Amino acid sequence: MKDLQSHSKYAVNLSYDLAEGGADFVVTLKDRSNIVIEVGFNKETVVQVENTLKKTNGKYGLVFGSNELELVSDSIVKIPLRFLLLI
Repeated sequence: MKDLQSHSKYAVNLSYDLAEGGADFVVTLKDRSNIVIEVGFNKETVVQVENTLKKTNGKYGLVFGSNELELVSDSIVKIPLRFLLLI
């Protein structure tokens, strides 16, 4: 994984997973928990997020790019890309 240092008061580190089948980003919070993020078009599977969650002992995963808002498990949420574009 490649690290990008962040100076936010909430996140300590932003990195990305270079491995095949890995998620796009990993945000490490001050409490050392990880949030794994995948972004793209037509993202209906959560395999990439699950793979990176296992590698990083991540706490939560977000998949931006699905058709519907959906809670996949207790720790992964699929969010339509149009919601991200509203920010």
